[in-house]
Amino acid sequence: MTGLDDPGVYKDDQAVQIARNYVSSYTRLAAQYLAQGDPERTALCLDRAEQVFSAMPAEWLPIMPSFVMLKSRLFMGTQGTGAARQFVMESTAYMESLAVSTGTRGLDSAITQLAAVAREFEQAEAFSAVIDSISDGSPGQEWIRIEAALAFGDYITARDILRTLGEEIEDPVLLDLMETTVDRHTIPQPLQLRAQHNGHRPGGGDRQHGPEQPGPPVEDRHRNHRHDHRNDRPGVTGRGNGGGIPGKHHG
Repeated sequence: MTGLDDPGVYKDDQAVQIARNYVSSYTRLAAQYLAQGDPERTALCLDRAEQVFSAMPAEWLPIMPSFVMLKSRLFMGTQGTGAARQFVMESTAYMESLAVSTGTRGLDSAITQLAAVAREFEQAEAFSAVIDSISDGSPGQEWIRIEAALAFGDYITARDILRTLGEEIEDPVLLDLMETTVDRHTIPQPLQLRAQHNGHRPGGGDRQHGPEQPGPPVEDRHRNHRHDHRNDRPGVTGRGNGGGIPGKHHG
């Protein structure tokens, strides 16, 4: 990426497209790490993505909305819903100002969508407060907290709670079922499965450096696997169940 972050270096259309490809790769990795509950690697990938366009604000502007949505999920899992909402609001104000100064048009839809995301964080905060008021810390109550986190895209919190439960639950079958359920709602098709598509053995890369090829974008995977998983979850019979622990039947 030599020269991309240098404002003194001219970038033609081909260079800008190459920069977009870099950002696409970094954000795909960030989305994968976020789904795995890895905030450190998520932050690293997002920082690299932002650095690519640090000297090209006008070209960065059309990409920024999806970046903001992804980074706000990182803030949600590491600093809370208040910090996530503040980040979205500040980013939206910056986008509006930058759009005026660069003469960029066509961002109204993206800005409206970001405003909806900010309101979603308010809903998540209110929902979390309700759970806090009724939770006794039992695995059953904490599973409800996991389901709420998954519903609002807070994969980091969901996996943090699951790791804590892993230290408390003595039934390995139940724990495995819970982990499988969380995986199914966050990573329907992990990156390491891409090797199978290329005719190689699963996990084609070595353990130290990971898979050989990245998988399809997270949003594409969700689109390809789109159907209502609520009735697929072990121990969950539908909306009226209230989110029980997988495999546990409630009388």
